[in-house]
Amino acid sequence: MSLFIFDIPHLVDGVAQYISTHDLTQCVLVSQQWFFWFTPTLWRTINTQNADNDQVQSALERHRGFVRYIVTSDTYKCFPSNTVITPIFPNLRSLDYTSRGQSCDEANIWRYLSTERSLNKLKLRFDNLLQNNARILSGILASQPKLRQLDLTLNKSCDPTFIPKLFQACKNCHSLSLVLRGVKDPEIGNEEESEEVYRVVKDAMEQLDHMQLQELTIQLSSTFQWRAILAQLLRCCPQLERFALRDLCDIYTLQQIVRIFQDDACPKLKHLCLKGVVWHEEEEDAADNVIRAFGFRQRRNRTGGGGGGGGSDKTRASKGGLESYEALNLVRFTQQSARALGEFHADTLMTLELKFSFSVQFPVFAEVMNRLPNLLVLKATIWVGSASGLSDIQDIETALQSTWLCSGLKTIQLCAMYKHRYYKAGTSSLVDRGTTYLFEQIGRQLGLQEWTLESNVNLKCMKEGYLPKLTRLKRLRCFGLYVGLDFPLGEDEAEWMMLNWPRLVQVKCNFEDPWGDGFMSPRGSYDEFKSVLLTRRPWIQID
Repeated sequence: MSLFIFDIPHLVDGVAQYISTHDLTQCVLVSQQWFFWFTPTLWRTINTQNADNDQVQSALERHRGFVRYIVTSDTYKCFPSNTVITPIFPNLRSLDYTSRGQSCDEANIWRYLSTERSLNKLKLRFDNLLQNNARILSGILASQPKLRQLDLTLNKSCDPTFIPKLFQACKNCHSLSLVLRGVKDPEIGNEEESEEVYRVVKDAMEQLDHMQLQELTIQLSSTFQWRAILAQLLRCCPQLERFALRDLCDIYTLQQIVRIFQDDACPKLKHLCLKGVVWHEEEEDAADNVIRAFGFRQRRNRTGGGGGGGGSDKTRASKGGLESYEALNLVRFTQQSARALGEFHADTLMTLELKFSFSVQFPVFAEVMNRLPNLLVLKATIWVGSASGLSDIQDIETALQSTWLCSGLKTIQLCAMYKHRYYKAGTSSLVDRGTTYLFEQIGRQLGLQEWTLESNVNLKCMKEGYLPKLTRLKRLRCFGLYVGLDFPLGEDEAEWMMLNWPRLVQVKCNFEDPWGDGFMSPRGSYDEFKSVLLTRRPWIQID
């Protein structure tokens, strides 16, 4: 019997990822042989959000053996209440359930999960998880022998004593994302009750066994919860490699985290994300202390104990540093932050993401880029606007003389923000020189494969503008452009890209106005730009 290309399942999957669900359905209808090839892929992932109940149930019954992933907010489309106590989907690996607040529907999900033993990944979102259901959930999670990834969001109140039980039930998970926006705190004004609940939760956390967590994302809703939970949780996670901290507003908890990292309680931690972390003005260096905490543990490891010891910058920057650092939204990032990253993580840091409500100042950005030689991925929002005083001018002038220490970047996502919406290239102003500096440094990244530029002004990108700085990007495969005003891309720019970027296969453009004035239509020349690209390179993808 002859072997056809689609007899190899991996090749079917490879084709399926490039076609729509509708096209995949048409493949199933071609012939009996095509039905055999493509049905497993078609039914692998089920989303019941907009499907008819009877239609879904009937089809799922026939093809339930193929189902691996389900996304639903209506369990009756997948798990009828009269189902016998046997696995409905024997090969199900992932379930994504969003509650709509209907108690009967939630009861159905508990009924199903109590019989399921094959899940690897579980994603649950509840608006209001009642105390009784919280106990049920803890028991269900503890009874899932194969569960390795849990994503749980609670938007309204539940008993805080539930949290330690949740962690205990997830001790064998490798990945946990926990967002508790509405866990009920002890009532304000009842100090005795508050202290008692705090003690109960803290004592329960201290009894927690070591967990197998490798990835942890956590967001709690109050100072009470942060102080009672986070420090002890981290001490129980010696295998932790990725840690994302969201919406922390308690400086005491942040100080606890610093001490934990200094004590090397998470020796394998390589990826750190601080998102929406806020503190008081008198603690401006709080996030910097988190970065420096790794330096204390590095020195301790080399000296055999104690936090002292001097040594050069090169000695302090050991192989125990971070591989990725993300500071998002409200986290401060100053020159001290840049120096701390360079001092303790220069040898290891490969991914840096700095995206804020307020952009990173240009001199600070230049400082950090002058200290990280091994960077591969850069995502940043920077302020290229005019200086506000003599000191700022001097700092910018100094920054313009520097050169990025890294030369092997593979991905750059750069959002350049400007004070004014209009300006011309070639004026030798600080803004023009700053933009030229950025394009020159990007042009040095000869291995760059993906470059995305966002801006709130109409940057001049024509051949006589900044584009010639990027002539040597011969490996660039994806170019993204998101700007607020008419962007001069036309036939000349398309010809230039085809000549200088031989590997370009994807162009992404969006002309929305970030200033809130609505959609900005590109100039007619943009149609010519697309036409040239498709004529010269028909396989290119334009989004």
